[in-house]
Amino acid sequence: MQTPGCIFGNMNQLFLRSVALTCTILLFYKVDECKSKSSESSDSFSLRGNLINRRSTTSSKNFNTPFVFLCSIINYDYYNLTSTIWSVTLQKEHCLPLNATAGSPDSCTVHMAFCHKLGIDLPCANDSVCHSSTQGNLSVGGFSENPFNATKPPQASDGFQANFPNGGPYQTFAGGACNLATTVAFQCNHSAHWLVSSSATKAVRIAPDPKKVHFDQNNCLMTLTFDFAGACRRSSNSPKSLSAGTVLIVIFLVSSILYFVFGSMVNISRRRSGSQIVPHSKFWTMLPVYVMDGCQFFFCCGRTPVTNTYDQI
Repeated sequence: MQTPGCIFGNMNQLFLRSVALTCTILLFYKVDECKSKSSESSDSFSLRGNLINRRSTTSSKNFNTPFVFLCSIINYDYYNLTSTIWSVTLQKEHCLPLNATAGSPDSCTVHMAFCHKLGIDLPCANDSVCHSSTQGNLSVGGFSENPFNATKPPQASDGFQANFPNGGPYQTFAGGACNLATTVAFQCNHSAHWLVSSSATKAVRIAPDPKKVHFDQNNCLMTLTFDFAGACRRSSNSPKSLSAGTVLIVIFLVSSILYFVFGSMVNISRRRSGSQIVPHSKFWTMLPVYVMDGCQFFFCCGRTPVTNTYDQI
């Protein structure tokens, strides 16, 4: 039977080895975390530069679009725009008459599809922007695979635009002929969220009311300006929160510095010199042995006998 002194000595030795093993595991954890972040960053960069907009088979059927599109704008949250079809109802003063001889309809609806075709039961289903009223339908913007550009709307602090040229033919009030086009401008507003339904059966979502609607008769260009939270630029240099591994490393380093500084001051006040100034100098001298024994005990499940550096009683 082991005496209490032997038991205490073994426990003390196991504790010191556990401390050494903990330090070793902490370093391995941080190295593995750095590798994971490097791999994740590489994957994210590759994804951003390749095929971005993925849709399910059900959504592809609803939108009448291929499965994958190249569609993106860097530093902006555009995904909600591209994940469904949006519609907005305009008042009479903003609606287009079907032709120069007809008066403006009492109201109209504009359907918008970003990075895909409308694909709904409308004559302009193969386009991206459609103007519908009781008079009929007008294609006011052709299909564009990636309509986004980083041009800010006038007088906006931040934002981007989506351009849809190549709409249907139109006759202006002056008697001229042109092809309609649409510019959808998004200006930064952190409280303006375009919410997407979780239900896959709802192919059309109601967009917020536009802040401004303008139709340029000379160029046949309709401009819709919206507030959108995703139009607020995400700074790539914004500070990031520290990971758990980094916090542990910082705590460990600060604690180690405090331990050695105050421990050395205490030993100097006790008139110790040389290696004796280092707090617990015997432990640090034997640290490599403790690390090796701790690793053997950990990886071999205690089957490998540990090195006994204490005198036998």
